[in-house]
Formats: sequence, structure tokens, C-alpha cells
Amino acid sequence: MGQVLLYYTIVNYCVRKGEAIMDENKIIPLVNMGTGYVYHMLSCAKCGYDNAYGKQFALLHSEDSLKILNNHEKLITVKGGEHFGQLYWLLVCLPASLDSQVDKYYKTIYSLFSSNNANDDGIVYFTANGFQSMRDVYSKWEEYANEIVSISKVMMEDYQIYVDNVWNEVQPKLSTYAEQVKKAFEENKVSVKFNEIMKFTPKEAFYPIFCNSLDGGAEAIDVSINRHVFGIGRSVEHAVQFISHEYVIYLLKHTLVDIPVLNNPMKYWLHTESLAAYYQRKAFSGEHIFLTQERSEIVDFYESTNKDNNLSAKELLLAAITKYN
Repeated sequence: MGQVLLYYTIVNYCVRKGEAIMDENKIIPLVNMGTGYVYHMLSCAKCGYDNAYGKQFALLHSEDSLKILNNHEKLITVKGGEHFGQLYWLLVCLPASLDSQVDKYYKTIYSLFSSNNANDDGIVYFTANGFQSMRDVYSKWEEYANEIVSISKVMMEDYQIYVDNVWNEVQPKLSTYAEQVKKAFEENKVSVKFNEIMKFTPKEAFYPIFCNSLDGGAEAIDVSINRHVFGIGRSVEHAVQFISHEYVIYLLKHTLVDIPVLNNPMKYWLHTESLAAYYQRKAFSGEHIFLTQERSEIVDFYESTNKDNNLSAKELLLAAITKYN
């Protein structure tokens, strides 16, 4: 997906340009209960996902709870390059990026929007994204207060159902898959290849988070600047290629951050995705399993424009925008 989330700052993710490339793996797969819960609920409620997983576990939740989520599907779902729900960042991305206490997060949001309780104890969730107080958070989404109360109440109340009945069942399979993918990245030095080709290394690692509830819907979702959510329905080989594409997007966000045209990321989504595919083709010696015909034309343009390999990612993107705008 590689979509630039409007509220994320990359100040704390500085790139060490001009330094020696460190021979270390920068792609570290994770398995996270909080992330699993958020996408579990979306799948069970058929919000952007309609699959066997959701049908199996939906029986654990009340019809009323799932109906509330489904009724607000447009607000809490995303589709790469086409649609970004108005509450997706607040009620999906941010909680899915947390290491723990997802239920506490939803309680904070519920309290804020149900009773206008702007207690700044909850600001810890938002300071990295430019908010100074919970009053600022309330003001940002005040027009959706009723919807936020309904959705956060469900997410707050159903969390323990997931902890008690689901996590221990799904976690072993997720962890096994994550270990296999991690081993493949380490043995093939994938991140090192991209760091050398693109001539910079990020300070922070990139974390793919695996969930088993994403079949039939959006994945490669950037829930934070360096955490993206992926399914487990593909081979390890294909997972490495898929995740590598998102790793390049992660690197490009640093390089391209000062380009004014990217204030409208949805408009230039195809140009950026194609640039990532261009670098991926170079790293994998021409192989790319997700290269669509639409992207292929722009990738070919990047290759013909940069035959001497002397143009930066920024220069290539601006050239493509000029040609294909």
C-alpha cells in the first residue's frame, strides 16, 4: 500500500546519509496481540474483509457489536490509492501500532468523545504525531464524535473476548511464519541490498506485523511510519518480495518528504509505488511478482531515465510526475 499517513512525523526516524552502510538486517517481522485484535474485529464485522477467518470467529461477538462496526465501514477502512476512511488513523492505525494496552487506548478515546473528558493522561498516544493536548485531538475529530463513541465502545468491550478465546489459538501459527520470513531476510541480506542501491540506511528498523485475518482485503498497511501489517497467505519467498516493496516505500518516505507535490499523496500514489517497484527490480535482478502493466510503463521510464544510475529518488519521481501528470 505504501500510503503516506498525513499525521505521521518522521522527525525521529532520521536517515544517516553519506555514512557507511551497516551490514545488519533492518527488516524485523513481529507478531503483536494488539494489532491482531484490531484486524480481527474488522474481519469479523466484514469491514474491508470478508473471509473464512471472520466467519469462524464472528460467533464470539454479539450481532449488535459487529453491526455497529459494519455500519461505519467506510470510516474505518482503507483501499490503497483510492480510499482512506476519516477515522482509519484514529481508530485503526494508531491502536494497531501499539505494543500493548490497546483496550486502554480505546477507553481513552471513548472517554474523550463520550463525555468530552480531555484529561491529558492520554496524550502519550499522540505527542509523536504533533498533538499538544487531548483538546487538540477532540477538535480534530469533533464532527465524528458520535461515530467514535459507538466504535470505540465496541472495541473497548470486546477486547477481552479476543484475549481469552482467540489469541492463544492463532499466535503459534503467526509466530512460526514470522520466524521463517525473518530468517529469509537475514540470510539473503535483503535490506542491505536496498540500502546500498538507494545509498542510505534508516536509523530505525522496519517492522512487518503479521495477522491471519486479512484475506480478501487490504494489507501492507502502514499503521505507523515503520510498522506495516501483512497477511500470512503467501509463500515465504513471495512474502519477502511483498514486504521488500513496502520497505522501499518506507525508505522513500524519508527521501521524498520535502517534495511539495506529495502534499497530495493519493494523487501521486502510482508514481511512488512504481518508483518502489523500480528499485525492487534492481535489487532482485529484474524479478518482481507484483509489477502490474500500469506500473510497468512508469518503471520502464525510470530505467530509461536513469541508465547511468546517477539520479536520486527525488529526481526520478519529479521527472515521472512531469511526464505522467
